[in-house]
Amino acid sequence: MSPFADEGASLAMYDGAELARTIVSNPSEIDTALALYEKELFPRSAKIARASAKNLQRFFDETAPRGTVDLFKGL
Repeated sequence: MSPFADEGASLAMYDGAELARTIVSNPSEIDTALALYEKELFPRSAKIARASAKNLQRFFDETAPRGTVDLFKGL
């Protein structure tokens, strides 16, 4: 994930805690724990990943920096 949604570090910390929680709940079944974790991970992070990809494009496309300026004006 690119760093253009300002969510990556927070999401990584949350994901690490969720992964640890799932492993602790299934200590003898690591593959099961990982599958359970990923089942929640991808839907949870999809919206942020899309926003990050959109902002990455906005920051570096042929109209830059206009898209970035418009983004910040809207905030």
